[in-house]
Amino acid sequence: MNFKKNLIFGVVLVFLFLPQNYYSQNKICDYCKKEITSGKYLQVEGKYFHENHFICSHCSSKINGGYFQHDGKYLHDYCYKNHVLDKCEKCYKPIEGAYVTSAGKIYHKNCYEKHIALKCNLCDSNIDGNYYKDFWGNIVHWEHLSSSKECEYCRRIISSQITNGGKVFTDGRHICNLCGKSSVTTKYKSKQLFDEAKFKLQLEGIKIGDVEIELHLVNLTELKKIVKDNHKNNVRGYSTYNYRKQNGKIINREFDIYILNNMPQSYFIKVAAHELMHIWQYLNSPEDNNKTLSEGSCEYASYLVVKKYYGKYYDFIKKNFNENEDPVYGGGFKRVKKFVDKNSKRAWLKLLKSKEDFPRGY
Repeated sequence: MNFKKNLIFGVVLVFLFLPQNYYSQNKICDYCKKEITSGKYLQVEGKYFHENHFICSHCSSKINGGYFQHDGKYLHDYCYKNHVLDKCEKCYKPIEGAYVTSAGKIYHKNCYEKHIALKCNLCDSNIDGNYYKDFWGNIVHWEHLSSSKECEYCRRIISSQITNGGKVFTDGRHICNLCGKSSVTTKYKSKQLFDEAKFKLQLEGIKIGDVEIELHLVNLTELKKIVKDNHKNNVRGYSTYNYRKQNGKIINREFDIYILNNMPQSYFIKVAAHELMHIWQYLNSPEDNNKTLSEGSCEYASYLVVKKYYGKYYDFIKKNFNENEDPVYGGGFKRVKKFVDKNSKRAWLKLLKSKEDFPRGY
């Protein structure tokens, strides 16, 4: 983005009519290149013209009065402004004064500042330096980030301007009012979405069957106690498997899944699918499976479910699968996806049922 100023010079014509003997100085008309021998002539910036030879280079009409010079040529005021000067890409009028160039286009300075310049979605002032742009297209000055809170689930800055406000839960989580519209808060809704995620996994060949699974909605404080890690603030779900054996055979199984309450529906489905894949592994895989393979598989199963939904929230979650830098969850997801892309989902599930780790090259 460059700010510049056009300088336009207007010059008044000088008409001279001198005695015959004055022409002995051999004045040559700059237009026709012939000697001026008599009559009126014009002198313009050290050049001489026959009276009728001071002509606009654009319209070829005689110039009377003021003129403009451009690239050594002379033009009427109107011709210069309307056919030589750059036009503003916003208002399409000639640019005579200060202007701005941005992305290869030129604008009046005022047009640029009012209509084109990036504006901060928080303070509504123009952005000239560094800025942050979120997934949703919101743009804010970089310096706002240190004094703002992001929504736990969509990463928008929580504010009246961007999210129409938000909430802070007693467990410390921040959620914006846009995500809050679909928050899962009831046992009925959570069970409905849980069964939906289970059905969509079945469509992918991941069949869990009719085993009884106890679903619990909990807050973050409760979940961290269950996980036994008070520092794990990004935990959103957890599954447990307890069983009792008699004579070497399992005679009783208990499956429990704990999922954070007040998450938006899209995130609830993502987490439910992840934890359901843990249940599948409890039923089908060796207990000592590689953690990266196990968690990466749960993330991949979740990805398969989320892919079946449409909308910006689900697009945001899909993007996060690929951008997760955690070596176990993000790294495991990428390795599982690579394996499935080169082999098949059936081969992946077969791998999980074995005691093998990722094959070489994955």
